[in-house]
Amino acid sequence: MRLFEFLEKKKKRRTAFFKSEEYKYYLSNRLRLKEFPIFPYLGKNNRNEFDIMRANIVLQGLDNKETIEIEVENINTHFEVGKKPTHEKYILTLRERTIDSPYYFDGNIKIFIPFFSRALNTVYSRDPEKLLKSPFLELRDSFSGSLVDPFDTYGSELYNSHFSRLVK
Repeated sequence: MRLFEFLEKKKKRRTAFFKSEEYKYYLSNRLRLKEFPIFPYLGKNNRNEFDIMRANIVLQGLDNKETIEIEVENINTHFEVGKKPTHEKYILTLRERTIDSPYYFDGNIKIFIPFFSRALNTVYSRDPEKLLKSPFLELRDSFSGSLVDPFDTYGSELYNSHFSRLVK
C-alpha cells in the first residue's frame, strides 16, 4: 500500500508541474531556443522538469537581454531634451526600468543574462552606454559567438536565484 501512495503522490506532483506557469512559459517560448545552438535539447518538446527549468533560465536571460537593449536604446526619452545624463543617472534609470527582471548575484556582479560571461554582464549592468557602440552593438543581432554554458559558468547557485522557483 505504501508504494501505491508514493506513486500516487508523485503522479499528482508531476501533473501539477505540467499545469504550472513555468511549463506554460516554456511552451510559449521554447521555439526561441533556436537562437542557442549550444542548447538544442532544451528546445524540443521536453517533458523533463529539470530541462524545462534550465530552458526557462535561458529564456528569461533572453528576455532580460532584449529588455535591457530596448531600454538602453530608448533611455534618452527619460531625460530632459538637450541634457546629457551622468553615468550614475543612466544606471539609476536603467535599474528602475529593469527592477522586475530576474537576476543572479555572482559576487558583486549582477548577472541578468546567464548565457553571457561575467564581463559581458558587467557591460549590460554597469556600462550600458557601451551597448550603443561597436563591438557591443553587434550583440543585439548576433550573439551566438558570445554564448557560454550558464550551468557550467555559474554553477548550481544559478538554480538558487531569481531565475528559478526551485526549492533548495
